[in-house]
Amino acid sequence: MLKLEELENKVDNAFTNNLKVDINSGFKRDIDEFKEKLAILANTGRYNKLVKSLLKEKDRINFNSFVFEVSFAYDFESKCSPLQYEVNLLKNSNDTIDFLYKTKNRVNICFDLHQANQRKWLTDLTKSQLKSRGMYEIVLDGQDEQNKIIRLQNLVLSKCQDKNGKPYKFIKGIDIYNIIVICVSGEIDGHFDKFDCMLTMYGDPSVPVWAKRNIFGLCQQLPDNAPEQLKLCHEKFKHFNETINGVLFVKNASHPACYGDLILNLDLEYFLVGNNNLSDQNKFNGICIELQEILKSWTEKKAD
Repeated sequence: MLKLEELENKVDNAFTNNLKVDINSGFKRDIDEFKEKLAILANTGRYNKLVKSLLKEKDRINFNSFVFEVSFAYDFESKCSPLQYEVNLLKNSNDTIDFLYKTKNRVNICFDLHQANQRKWLTDLTKSQLKSRGMYEIVLDGQDEQNKIIRLQNLVLSKCQDKNGKPYKFIKGIDIYNIIVICVSGEIDGHFDKFDCMLTMYGDPSVPVWAKRNIFGLCQQLPDNAPEQLKLCHEKFKHFNETINGVLFVKNASHPACYGDLILNLDLEYFLVGNNNLSDQNKFNGICIELQEILKSWTEKKAD
């Protein structure tokens, strides 16, 4: 376990030498706040791999992903709600989920996080879908708002299946709840609100008329006499619907402190949308209540 002074020196070195950040710039306060979060995690002894990976990272995009993980873990640890980091759930596989949390009722919640630009193939896949007439034809008409939701759906799916549709990372179980955590601040072009979250999960029927975007949701029931395009979407989403209990949408409460393209600190807010096709509603409601006690709720800014 690193001593506090040693950890602070290593963080200064990482910012200065690896990321080329002037630690005495106008962002010093944000860097100091980040150090405090990291120290809390380091003192538990459960995040050694995360701390070491962050301290040696030279790529700013990858570093931002570690900042997201640190901020997420801090939100739990600061409320005396411990997490396990990088847990392997599948036999004969090296894939791990990012965090495991045991609720007061001994339910295992498996979290896997996504921050921007983790997979180039995902961007390429989305671009190709938006240019072609294939399985997503029902939501394609060139509208930016539709494209935004399509991209988010692809991001969600990428956390539980590879580009060929092969499942990974998560397992199913009576006392296991799988939750994908997606940061939508800086991830999706344009403003993103709770209606967009609902569109992603349940499609047009879940939102008011003015918010509809001709979207078929990840958890949406297949209607009678559905066209072939909808059936293809529903099949694409099958593993997600059978395995993932919910998506935890995350955004920054305020504009994050950034040094160019480098994120220095985050203040996160959360909005959990469950998969009604899979979850026991009473048990899931209990999980929601417990998480609400730990995580800051998503707030919508009022228009001026």
